[in-house]
Amino acid sequence: MSSGQRKPDSKSFSAPLVLFCTLCVAALSVTLAQAQQWKQVSSTGPSARYAHAMAYDSARGVTVLFGGCDGSDYFGDTWEWDGNSWTQVSSTGPLARFGHAMAYDSARVVTVLFGGWDGSSYKSDTWEWDGSDWTLVSTTGPSACRYLAMAYDSARGVTVLFGGRDGSSNQGDTWEWDGSSWTQVSSTGPSARYAHAMAYDSARGVTVLFGGWGSFLYDTWEWDGSSWTQVSTSGPSARFHHAMAYDSARGVTVLFGGWDGDNRTSDTWEWDGSDWTSISTTGPSARIYLPMAYDSARGVTVLFGGSGDPGYLGDTWEYSGPAFDLKAIFRRASPRAVMISGRLKLIARAKNIGEESSLLATTIYFYLSTDRTLDDTDILLGGKAIPALAPGKNKKVKMKFTVPAIVNPGFYYVIVEVVASDAKPRNNVVASKYKIQVY
Repeated sequence: MSSGQRKPDSKSFSAPLVLFCTLCVAALSVTLAQAQQWKQVSSTGPSARYAHAMAYDSARGVTVLFGGCDGSDYFGDTWEWDGNSWTQVSSTGPLARFGHAMAYDSARVVTVLFGGWDGSSYKSDTWEWDGSDWTLVSTTGPSACRYLAMAYDSARGVTVLFGGRDGSSNQGDTWEWDGSSWTQVSSTGPSARYAHAMAYDSARGVTVLFGGWGSFLYDTWEWDGSSWTQVSTSGPSARFHHAMAYDSARGVTVLFGGWDGDNRTSDTWEWDGSDWTSISTTGPSARIYLPMAYDSARGVTVLFGGSGDPGYLGDTWEYSGPAFDLKAIFRRASPRAVMISGRLKLIARAKNIGEESSLLATTIYFYLSTDRTLDDTDILLGGKAIPALAPGKNKKVKMKFTVPAIVNPGFYYVIVEVVASDAKPRNNVVASKYKIQVY
């Protein structure tokens, strides 16, 4: 912000609710999640197993599962979960194996599988599942390994692969599959490791990686298609054999489980691109060697099986995200350029899109900023408490606001923050796409 501007004490302001709009007509929205929910949805389907792989087929609306092990038998079966039940759809295709990885290629409408261990050798074969048949499409590319991670980059149309273990050493190379061939695109970035997890953040166009074993690791990295960037060393404890999936509805990467060096874990975390947040929730029992996949049609993260204490697991869980999910929708502002001390007319709606009533104190704050990042240099314009809303209910808000004299003439982004008394920030900040003019 310009010199002399400051962020007022949020406890002392008395300005009315300010709902700034961008220059464009399209509405912006911000969502706040408070209580998150896990729910066990099935105890039948595939047999109990660990180190299997899953991917969500968005064209057909099913989560695909292949392979795994139960400590004595290796599996080569293919199953699909439609949100109600599991169906075994194939017993042919890749050799039975565990420790492989899968990702769904939405452009080519196939699930891609690579690697694993078949009981006698590490695998380097690439297969694709089209919903009816498996097809062997390559036997060259990354070295044969297990406990690797893959994620599909939908912006660039490639499946990204990193790491794994080949029996004697950990891998630290990055490869991409374009549907025809594998290309090694990097040998730098995260340290060599295996049993890490990855997910593709489609809102920000990056593949997110966390943890793994090469010693106990707790670093977070992001791959943008050109290079890896380490973005955090705080958040979940060091662990490996955990799982991650990207929730595209709420714009967060969900992490669950893993081995922390002493115990199996049962904690749930969310990464919003800036920070990890520990989610206070009950859900699946502590486990390792589990996969997860995000069902974008139903807005849930699906988890199946893994290695528990004791024994191997065959339960299916879904993480539905917020039980209380408040959404502010911006409709209209006039004028689109305003003088200092001028008046703005604003219309918005607040809607509860969750499954429970919004019972806790919730406030919407509005800021002016020279960039699109909320920090202490931004000017707080005002805020207002949101009344309790039943699920599916909304409230229309009409307000008028006077631009304060502490705002210097210029062009500003509008940043909106939603805060609840017991919620930690995650998806609760959004910035306008365009600047408004203050003169």
